[in-house]
Amino acid sequence: VIWDMAEAMNKELKKANERLSNIAKIMSDAIWDLDIPGNRMYRSGAFARLTGYSLEETGSSLDWFFSKIHPEDRDRVRQKYFEQLEKKSERWEDEYRFEFADGNYKIFADSGLIIYSDGKPVRVLGAIRDVTEERQLRRQLMDEQARQQQALALATLQAQEKEKTNISRELHDNVNQILMSAKLFMDT
Repeated sequence: VIWDMAEAMNKELKKANERLSNIAKIMSDAIWDLDIPGNRMYRSGAFARLTGYSLEETGSSLDWFFSKIHPEDRDRVRQKYFEQLEKKSERWEDEYRFEFADGNYKIFADSGLIIYSDGKPVRVLGAIRDVTEERQLRRQLMDEQARQQQALALATLQAQEKEKTNISRELHDNVNQILMSAKLFMDT
């Protein structure tokens, strides 16, 4: 009976692992799992496909990962990560530039769920998403909006200048007509 239960549990475990593996394959996000006490990190195959690094190149430590974050972002990301652990936060989230195998940087949105045991962080489960294209589109949209605002401001100024010119011409011409009329009346 115990053997049958163990076999059934083993089948369920295999089924759950297969399900998780297939979900990880279809997701665009790269999944990671950090064992904090052991400083070992698991990265899904999506991470390799996303970054161009083989899983062998990435190693299993968090240090390799931090070394690939852009130097201008690295200290901020590292500090925020360790602050969240110290605060016993449930989640960690950040956005940073990450160096790909081809030497180019892309923007990652990264978030993790922090798991505690006896008040100490023992594991972080996370997902990374490449948001480079999204951020570029957002930047282009903001640039376009700024250009449109400048064009609108320029058009407004031109319209105001034209109106001032028309008013001054009208005042000038009108005053001349009144003076001319007054002179004619005085002459007659």
